[in-house]
Amino acid sequence: METSSNVREFLDILSDNLHDRANMDFEAMARMKAIESPYQEKLMCWDTPYFTHKAKTQLLNAANSDFSPYFSLGGCESWAPDVYKLAVVHQREGLLGHIYCDLYERPGKPHQDCHFTIQGGKLLPDGTYQAGHALHSMLGRAAHQHVAGTRCATDLAELPSVLNEYFASSPEVVRRFARHFQTREAMPEEMLQRLCASKYLFGASEMQLQVFYSVLDQQYHGVNAADVDNTTSVLQETQKQYYGLPYVDNTAWQHRFSHLIGYGAKYYSYLISRALAWSVWRQNFEALNYVIVNNTTKLY
Repeated sequence: METSSNVREFLDILSDNLHDRANMDFEAMARMKAIESPYQEKLMCWDTPYFTHKAKTQLLNAANSDFSPYFSLGGCESWAPDVYKLAVVHQREGLLGHIYCDLYERPGKPHQDCHFTIQGGKLLPDGTYQAGHALHSMLGRAAHQHVAGTRCATDLAELPSVLNEYFASSPEVVRRFARHFQTREAMPEEMLQRLCASKYLFGASEMQLQVFYSVLDQQYHGVNAADVDNTTSVLQETQKQYYGLPYVDNTAWQHRFSHLIGYGAKYYSYLISRALAWSVWRQNFEALNYVIVNNTTKLY
């Protein structure tokens, strides 16, 4: 994006485009709240996660445990009993390397979403979100580790992981691997369609929230950051302009927003990467019927 003014212009355009659709999401949640809590009509910030989850549950019309049998991870070697090893194979070059998926909680394991590169893909002699980062590190062609994979320009760092989410929410893709771990039967089509559709429910309001976070990050780290005397006042004003729900008095959740430290002035990269990933998906996969209809998946 090169300059903070370009970032702000991007966020303003995105906010304007989302405004009406996000308000439709909030209105739908408000109707749900009016039915459930008729004496508390006003929709508040803490309501959105609850009603989003409730709407998705109603759409799925099934418990998560009903879907789990269709997404078995199988058995692989690892340093712990519940870690899985995936081989990344290029159609022409052969084995590129391995990705270890450490997905479950256990004592001593950090509680965070993350991925670690043991060895960059091009340092080898034979040359759904964190999985995208892992593929980025594996498939990157950079010669040096400190610029390989996610160590690229921040504007592009999240692109592969977001693109991977498009595959994970595409019925054409999920249909190819979602099979019951015991019977090997494919997931019923109606069930699969509801699962994929649920990933987009209330998507506009969620993205509007991310715009709000991104603008707030820019406010705290922008050219006028030194003039800020009260970060909560900045939050309140930014929320009023960029989010459809009101600020809650006497709160200061920005103190718990960890991305303001490790990702300072760069939180917008999630949104620019999402825009780029959508373009890549539309031009290279969706428009070409994903290339997988002929029983071949090509990711190169």
